[in-house]
Formats: sequence, C-alpha cells, structure tokens
Amino acid sequence: MLAIETLAPRFFHSAQSEVRPSENLNRQFPGTLYCALLIFIFLLVMSIAGSAQDPTAYEFLGGSDNWGTIDLTTGAFSQTGNTGELLSGLGVGPGGLLYGGLDSSGTLYQVNPANGNLTTVGTSSVAYNDFGSTTSGVYAVDTHLNLYSVNTTTGAATLIGSTGLTVAGDIGLSTGSDTLYFVDGATATLYSINTSTGAATEIGNTGIREIGALVYENGTLYAGSNSPSAALYALNPATGAATFVGNATGPFWGLAPSVFPVVGVSPASLKLASTLVGQSSAAGTVTLTNSGSFSLSISTVSVSGDFSETDTCAGQTIAPGGTCVVSVTFTPSITGSITGALTIVDNAVNTPQVLALSGTGLPELSISPASESFGTVTVGSTSAAKTVTLTNNTSATLDYAFLASSNYTATGSGKSPCNGALAKKAKCTISVTFTPTANGTADGSLAVSSASFPTLAADLSGTGSGGATAPLTFSPATFKVANTLVGTSSSPVTVTVTNSSASTVNITNFTASADYGVTGSGTTPCGGTLGPGASCTVAVTFSPSVAAKLEGAVVFMDNASVNTQLYDLSATGILPVTFTPASLTFASQALGKASAAKSLTLTNNQSSTLTLSGIAASGQFSAVSGGKKPCGATVNAHSTCTLEVTFTPAQAGTIPGALTITHSATGSPQNVKLSGTGQ
Repeated sequence: MLAIETLAPRFFHSAQSEVRPSENLNRQFPGTLYCALLIFIFLLVMSIAGSAQDPTAYEFLGGSDNWGTIDLTTGAFSQTGNTGELLSGLGVGPGGLLYGGLDSSGTLYQVNPANGNLTTVGTSSVAYNDFGSTTSGVYAVDTHLNLYSVNTTTGAATLIGSTGLTVAGDIGLSTGSDTLYFVDGATATLYSINTSTGAATEIGNTGIREIGALVYENGTLYAGSNSPSAALYALNPATGAATFVGNATGPFWGLAPSVFPVVGVSPASLKLASTLVGQSSAAGTVTLTNSGSFSLSISTVSVSGDFSETDTCAGQTIAPGGTCVVSVTFTPSITGSITGALTIVDNAVNTPQVLALSGTGLPELSISPASESFGTVTVGSTSAAKTVTLTNNTSATLDYAFLASSNYTATGSGKSPCNGALAKKAKCTISVTFTPTANGTADGSLAVSSASFPTLAADLSGTGSGGATAPLTFSPATFKVANTLVGTSSSPVTVTVTNSSASTVNITNFTASADYGVTGSGTTPCGGTLGPGASCTVAVTFSPSVAAKLEGAVVFMDNASVNTQLYDLSATGILPVTFTPASLTFASQALGKASAAKSLTLTNNQSSTLTLSGIAASGQFSAVSGGKKPCGATVNAHSTCTLEVTFTPAQAGTIPGALTITHSATGSPQNVKLSGTGQ
C-alpha cells in the first residue's frame, strides 16, 4: 500500500497587508483584522483506478478566495481552486458532502472539495459568523455566539441556544469529532459546546492566540492560529495544551476532516467490440469502488454519443469498500472509429469521474487495405501481386462480386480465395496486379458490390512508363468537384476528350469506376470515331457511398495501339454535418480554473436547414454557443455556426471527454473527441 500523508482542506481570511474593519465582517474582534472559519481534511486514499485525489482547502488571500490542501503533518498548503465567495466556515453533512456558509449572510452552499466550486442550497435569516460540524450534524453561530443547527437539504437554520460566550478576537468551530469544540481566539480558551442546548464548557487555555479553525483527525485535534503568524498546532482535547506542528499559510478560516469517499473506476477506459452499423455490441462492464472510509452517494450516471448504459449506481449510497456496476453498450450510427464518455457524478473528492469510451462501426463487409500502390511499372508488363482481404462482419453468408478497373486485374487467391460467397465472420483474399497500357498515372479501384450492401472500393494507383504515346488527351487535366454528401450526386463535370494523334481513333466504350458515373454529353458526345484533332465530351458525376476521399477513373477503350486510357478522378464524400477541427485538446490547466475557450465550427453541408436539438459536453468540459457566429436552434443550408468549449479540471492527469451534438440530419448524434490535462 502507498504511504499516506494526512491532509486537510483549509480556509484562510484576508492577507496580512489588507485592512478589513471587523464590523464589515459582522465579527466583534477588538484588536485584530482577521478571523479563521474553516479548514478541510482529506485522507489521500489509493483508488482502484490507480491514483487517489488530493483533498482540498479554502484560502482567502489578497482578495482572492483560493481553495487548496493543508498537510497536517507539516502545515504546508497547496492551492487547487477558488470558491469565488468568502465563506464563514465549513461543515461536513450527511453522506460526506461538504457545506459552507457565506460570511455575514444566511446563504448555505454545497462545496466541491476538488476545486472549491459552490452550489447554492438555500438561505436562512441567520448571519453566519462561524461554521462547523460533528459526526451527527452541521452547526453555525451568529455574531452573538448563539448556536444553530443547519439543515443541509434546505439551508434552514434552527436556534438551539446561547453559548453564553462573547466574541473576543478570532473564533473557530471544529469539524470531524463527536464533540463540537470552540475556541475564543483572544483569550486562547478551548471549550466544548453542548449541541442540544448550546451551552459552552471550558476545557483549558491553549496558550495560542487567534485560533481561527479546528479539526479532529486521526484522534488528534488540530488548530490553525493566525497570530503572530500562521501556524498549525495539535491540541490536547482534555486540557487544551498546544503542540507546534509547523508554519502555515494563513490566516485560517476553518478545517474539516477527511470523511470524503474516493472512487476507483476500473477499467480506466473502455473499448467496445467492433459492431455492425445499427446493431448493438455486447456490454462492457465498468466497476466503481468506494475506496474511501465514508459512504459514497452517487447522483447520476450518463454516457454520450453512440453508447448507452444500465447501472446499479445512480441514486445509490455505496458503503466503504462497496462497489456498483455500469454496463455499457455500443450502437454505431456510422462506420469508423467513434468515441464517447461515461460520466459519473457523486460526492467523492474526484467527482465527476469521466471514462473514455470507444468503438468501431463496421460495414457488413470490410475491405483491407483501403488502398494499394504499385509504383512505376513498364507499359505492357505486369507488376507483382498485392493481396486484398474481404471480411464478412455479419452472421449470415454474403453474396458479392468484385471487379478491378482498367489496367488492373483481380482474382481470388491464397488459402481462402474470394469466389463470390463469403460465410459468416469469414475472410477471403484477392490478388491484384497492375499492367499499364500507357505512360503516366493510372488510378483505379477494386470494387466489391452486392445487393446486400453499398458498393465498396479499395483505391489502386500505379504509373506506367516506357510505352507509346496515348492518342487521347483530357481537359480539364484534373477532375474537380465540390465535396459531396454521402448518398447524393454532384453536379456533372464536362470533360473534353481530344484525339491528339494523326490517325482516326474509334472509341468503342467508356466506363467509370465505383462511386462515379459517366455519359456522353453535349453536341459531340463521345462514342465512335474521332478524327485527328477532333474532340468529344462526357459528363462525369460523383456519388459517394462513404464519407472519405475516393479515387477512381474513367476508362476509355479504343482501337489505337494504346487501346485503354484513363482519366483520373478524385473527390471527397462528406457527412451532412461536419466539425472543424475534428477534435479539441486542451493544454495543462490549473485545477478548478476554467480554461480559455476553444472554438469549434459546425458546418451544415445539406441544401436544407439543419435543426439543432442538443449540445452537451461530458464531465469537466462545458460547451455553449459562442464565437464569431454562435449556433442557434437552426443552421441554414450550406452555412456554419460556432461553439465554444472550456475545460475545468477537477483532478490531475489526462481527462478524456466528448462533445455530443444532436441534430435533424442523418448520423445524429455526432461526437467530437475532447481531451485535457489537469495540474
């Protein structure tokens, strides 16, 4: 087991250089400017996930409400966040949740121990002057040192009774023990408070002035003193005698015990089995373990993107050492790699826990590799064969046909040669060779077609050299077409074919490879004889079956010595909605501090209006409409809008996430991968 240091969260008041009249704080402290209200303690516990989270503290210094940790063995303080408000102290309520009362006000907050973030619970008519807790309740005192019990569900405060004391200097209420302790800072006297009547009983003099915070941890009562300089002491709860522990950063405003659970999540990330588009994977299991010493209260469990979950965790309270289970399934909406996130919100120090999810959407039949290059080959000779593998991802036999474009030959080969029928979950192989008929680049494809699935293609490329000059030339020399939605067709591109030879050429046929179409067009459509210097035209269209860059060619066959010529094609199929950039990565960010926003551009590639119905970032990421052109409820056809994403880490290390956008187009919801590092 790892060696564990005892740490506690801490509150600090104003810097020594600041002057804040005591009446503005509603504290009657003659002769001093400062008062400590509360400090937090946490045990650093090793989690199953492999790293325990640091406990947290509150510091008010130089006008900023900083939050951090204090080592109870040395007094050393480390900042981890900022509350944004001056709290009068801290108390630990049911389920290990941390609470704080707004100084000189009746507002009760729940405090995130990881970064000091505040959530309003409710208000009362009591102006909190100090705040503390025992193992059975949360308590506060007002400016007259009347004792109140605090309802951590509603924020209501109920008068118990007077302590019989008056404010004289810094004061402090304790947290973490069965007994509620109180210190009158000016007289350095330690008291116990009867939580049924409010009455104070003197224990003894500490000899330490201006004690502003107390915490009971591991059988020891600790005190934070603000005079003459900030220091941490251990007190004898029977006599009040003080023992110096170490110098500290002050002034103190409170201490709280390490009663917060720490969650271990196993595994650290989850990769689901590759799954056919539209079908659901077998479930993957994530186990949450309460590796702390206090009950774990789990609020919500959620997933993003093409993932779903069932669990035994949400709404449950898990005892120390106990576990619960989340089962995650994957139902891909598109082919390719898909990411998401599992987010668990609870009362642990390291909340929320965010676990990266991933999976791959499969077509019914896969082709691998996606491309092959044959290099330069002498015209009329044949290259060495390259192997392409087909995989049936379904649970039934698939019938199919395969065909290589001009200049390429494809045949079934190997131990499992492809023959037109492929058993469930089986693989077969095809040998492809390149035999160039003319000089220059010859792009093509190996197309696999079936009545069961859209045509698939592997891109083929090679270059012919050392052959005769081809008679036909093409204009434009390079095929250009706008990015085209999957399942639609581009506008036709007119290509002019010219016979640059001195002899008549008879064009006997022309055809396009998969994902492209070609027809004779214009007043002189190609087909038949073409005299020297004469031209004809064809119209080429692009109809992508997948979102990717797709290579191809139009093959012209004629009676010339170079009797097959290729017009190279290249275009890109896109989804209805795309994002730029495709993912966002945030640099190292201080715990509890929001990063600068990063912009994400959403593009509606459709010719119709897109409706946005949901924008949600997981875990420690936040997303809103913003930037140069903030997204609204709709996005016009062929238009863009912008989102802004921020990162507020709650724990150290790499933190994965996902931005999920739900919309009215095909492929919804879509995910953008997020990543950041907390430090």
